[in-house]
Amino acid sequence: MRLEQMAYKMQPAGHEEPPARRNYGEPCGELREKFEKWLGRTKERGRGQDAYNDALEIVKELKPTLDDAHGLLLSSQDHRNIKYSGQFISAIYNTVPDKNIVYDLDLGNEGPFDLCYNLPKDKRFVNLGSIGRITNPEGPIINYGTILGSLTLSGKSDLFLNFGRALYVDGFSGAPVISFRTYGDRVNRYGQVSPIEIHYGTPEKTTLGLNKEVDGRPKYIMPLRSSLFTGSKKFRKYLDDLKQKFEKGKENPQIAFSALDELGEEPGKKVQQDLEAIIYGRGNRV
Repeated sequence: MRLEQMAYKMQPAGHEEPPARRNYGEPCGELREKFEKWLGRTKERGRGQDAYNDALEIVKELKPTLDDAHGLLLSSQDHRNIKYSGQFISAIYNTVPDKNIVYDLDLGNEGPFDLCYNLPKDKRFVNLGSIGRITNPEGPIINYGTILGSLTLSGKSDLFLNFGRALYVDGFSGAPVISFRTYGDRVNRYGQVSPIEIHYGTPEKTTLGLNKEVDGRPKYIMPLRSSLFTGSKKFRKYLDDLKQKFEKGKENPQIAFSALDELGEEPGKKVQQDLEAIIYGRGNRV
């Protein structure tokens, strides 16, 4: 593999500069050729499971590394369909031995779409860059950058923590969705998607959303300062502690991965159990 270093494109107005500390070698010619042919078939094939399966065949044959995935995006960033590259990159993410994945690119367009497609539960993804859309991950997602489109979750999704810009969440998550930005940068727009959804920004705009229709509890979003919620102080302390553990992951992603390790093999389940113990504990009226 050539060691030529790839350069970031100049960012358009309104975009933050991507982290300059990472450089990626140019991927081998055969990998790039097959990747670009795969991109070229986007319109005729679509972007469903078939597209992912086609990418998976190429990845299993050529066995690219995690650095190759991001090198591909940089080396082919002028391709007309580069924003539809997410499923190919996901095929690499899902097959490499790396457990921790850090994305730190901004390609200056709306993509990549469908990144983290079917990301396994034992893998963790940290975004420091700009992504078009994240689709159906099972492993936890920690966002410090920008998600321009939707974050589509499923019942198998583990945990989503937002410290950056995330426009909205779609689908139904099986675990908590927590945004540490203000409610103006809300995560959820189309109705509730998670058992517990929290917008923990400025105190006056902090809200708690619960989805407990399955066991008879109501579905609603309410301010944490509401008199209906008497566990507010303990609840806020838990969120403050969680925020403190994760927020410095933007400068050093290993901090975020270590914080996930502290939560155990199923961090989303652990956070949900902790929060429900506070929400539905003795003396709380929600």
